[in-house]
Amino acid sequence: MTLSWDEDREQVLIEAREMTDADLEDEEDEADEEIAPVRADDADGPDLVRVTLELADAQAFVTRAVAVVRAGRLPCPNCGEPLEPHGHFCVRRNGYAH
Repeated sequence: MTLSWDEDREQVLIEAREMTDADLEDEEDEADEEIAPVRADDADGPDLVRVTLELADAQAFVTRAVAVVRAGRLPCPNCGEPLEPHGHFCVRRNGYAH
């Protein structure tokens, strides 16, 4: 996944590319190398999603994402799973409600 700024168009560019078996094999050997660009219309290449956002839209997305994350459920102090309003069955407490 990449996040970049297109200075000429003044847009945020987000790309998400499918991880292939070759990527996983090369991951250890080429940790510091850049991933080769992928054409979106390459039928034989990995799946690719490319999104461009105007600066105002990117800022609005970030503001909304932060609000959604802050409104999330607190994690269980024992297992880390989200706590429901009525509690949850914690595997670290042998299934007893927390």
